[in-house]
Amino acid sequence: ATSLQYHEAVNENAQKVPDTPISKDGNLYDLLMVMNKLNVPYKKHTDSEWVNTNAMEKHVDLSKREIRKGMVPNVIGMTAKDAVYAIEYVGMRAEIKGYGSVYKQSYNPGAPAFNGGVVELMLK
Repeated sequence: ATSLQYHEAVNENAQKVPDTPISKDGNLYDLLMVMNKLNVPYKKHTDSEWVNTNAMEKHVDLSKREIRKGMVPNVIGMTAKDAVYAIEYVGMRAEIKGYGSVYKQSYNPGAPAFNGGVVELMLK
């Protein structure tokens, strides 16, 4: 009963469904490097340094995410690494709580950024 030679694998005849992987928003260069390495199909609609990702049926859409000096950036959906970089780019400091990707930030995106301000980032 414990020998594998007498039992057929449970998923041996199962058909694999090709799914587009879910990806995090972030740095265009990093995302393209990973997607090319893993042969993930994508459509790039911008050459912006920062992008939003949207998993479609057969590809991942990459669209522009605006991050500019003087404004608190929208970092929701980003990994901790990219979110901290974007917050520090505008002169503020990031404080991280949790693991995963950002789902909430303490300052509203688009609010005036100020040097030394601390943006709390909640991750899950």
